[in-house]
Amino acid sequence: MATKTTLDRGGDEYRHLFQTYLRHGVNRLTDAETRALSLSGSGLGSGVAPTGWNDFIDTAMQQDAILSRVRVVQSSEKFTAPIYVGSPALNNTSVVARIDVTAGGSGYVSAPTVAFTGGGGSGATATATIDGGAVVSVAITNAGSGYTSAPTISFSGGSGSGATADAVIGTEGLRTESYTSGTQFALPQQGSGGSTTYTFGLKKVHIWARVSNELLEDSASAASVEQFLLQEFASELKTEINRQIIIGNGTSECQGAFNSAKAYSRTASTGVATTNKPSDVIAAAWASTNSALSPMAHEQWINSVAVINSRLTASFDATFYPPLFPVFMGNMKQGTTVEGLPTIYHRLSDTNPTSGDTLVMFFDPSKYLLVTNFAGFTVTRLSERYADTDSTAFVASVRADGALLHSSGVLNVNRS
Repeated sequence: MATKTTLDRGGDEYRHLFQTYLRHGVNRLTDAETRALSLSGSGLGSGVAPTGWNDFIDTAMQQDAILSRVRVVQSSEKFTAPIYVGSPALNNTSVVARIDVTAGGSGYVSAPTVAFTGGGGSGATATATIDGGAVVSVAITNAGSGYTSAPTISFSGGSGSGATADAVIGTEGLRTESYTSGTQFALPQQGSGGSTTYTFGLKKVHIWARVSNELLEDSASAASVEQFLLQEFASELKTEINRQIIIGNGTSECQGAFNSAKAYSRTASTGVATTNKPSDVIAAAWASTNSALSPMAHEQWINSVAVINSRLTASFDATFYPPLFPVFMGNMKQGTTVEGLPTIYHRLSDTNPTSGDTLVMFFDPSKYLLVTNFAGFTVTRLSERYADTDSTAFVASVRADGALLHSSGVLNVNRS
């Protein structure tokens, strides 16, 4: 075998070298082969996975109930994105929800002033962005209120002319997509006025798998070992990233929807502590039991999944604590829906839900941005052998980070 310092990760030579590493560890590799496997100079360490692993994991993620619906970006950059945490009523059709530039005009040397007239409302403000002497976008800084029809937009100043734009009134969910300077992807829909930001730091996500030593020592098992690990790592990676999307704390891992809802005060009460019927939960989601809480807009509601607190199945006394869903009874079948929404289960409290604990979280994955870097997927074979199972452990790591970029995309419904 050639002992190059670098190899094509999509080539047969690299795959053969990688399979040798999986089965026998670094002891069967020369120093030159170890450098070739670790892409010398990249700082990624030994056991960087072949390109085919990236494709397999991408496909697996696209088939997952949540990961297939979040915005996924492949990037190695560190960047900052805005988070909208405003509180205007999301079903309020009297606000300015979007501004579409219909003509950029020409000759602008500075951003012109944006003015709103008519429409029966007041308070809307916005700022224009220019590029090449033309207006390229208009960002809403205040949605205003009381509009019964779209106000007229005009531009003044900036030494240019000819720019025109149309306003659209409606829900917050209709806002245009925003872009972060320096990145080549669209962010989930943003509201106006959000000043909070989140910096994506691409933290390491570690996952584990064990392989039978009998399989590792089988002289014809190279492809089988690789396929087994690939499937195990893909499954574990989906599980771990899903956990982080739902629960993550945003510092040592992704920003989780559940903790984001608490941080942004996106919570509602069932209103009745001991009668947690579906009607109570759904009513709370629409804020009928809490007039001070912005309800979920229809756009968010229909795109949501219902994350049911799995502690509800741990122990309940039907005479004191009726089940949240009548068909639950500790064994709700996979695929059961809540008012047409798909359901998943996750622990949202450490004990059986008491006052203030979340019973169900409604989460719109399309409002979540997940950034991953599968190009740096590394696999390390540990030297320890586990006598109890006669197996060898492998650990894989990939860099990822994520954040809920629009606070309207989550709502915790808590027990009173």
